[in-house]
Amino acid sequence: MEVQEQLYRRLESMYELLETQQEVQPEQFIKLIEVITMSEKYFTQEQLEKMKNRHFSPEEKKEIDNQWTELIAKIRKELENKTPANHPDAIKLANRWQELTTRLAGGDPGIVKAAEHFYAENPNNALQYGVDGELYKYIKKAMSHI
Repeated sequence: MEVQEQLYRRLESMYELLETQQEVQPEQFIKLIEVITMSEKYFTQEQLEKMKNRHFSPEEKKEIDNQWTELIAKIRKELENKTPANHPDAIKLANRWQELTTRLAGGDPGIVKAAEHFYAENPNNALQYGVDGELYKYIKKAMSHI
């Protein structure tokens, strides 16, 4: 019964996420299943519920996605240029990373910590939206200088 309840909760979550999409490709569906399965390993049920109830309008979501894409590109450029993690430019990007992470986590430091744990254990996961292990280590090192 417990396994069935867990499956039901997963399917219910998946339905809610899919409901907001216009068209879902099989690869997206598989990634969604992976995200749900992995998220349960790193986040408490309370944290998952809090994140689930945190809604952004489509405009806000697009804005946040654009900000992340831009930030990741800037961090990658500094990494490729071999800018030291303690350089003011790297520290400025680390501050921005921290701001966006806190915003997405609704200001909950436990959610931020769980997300960092996920990144640390899955540095080259395809779900990282362009954040590979090397980039993550670089930004974490820059954050240590904040």
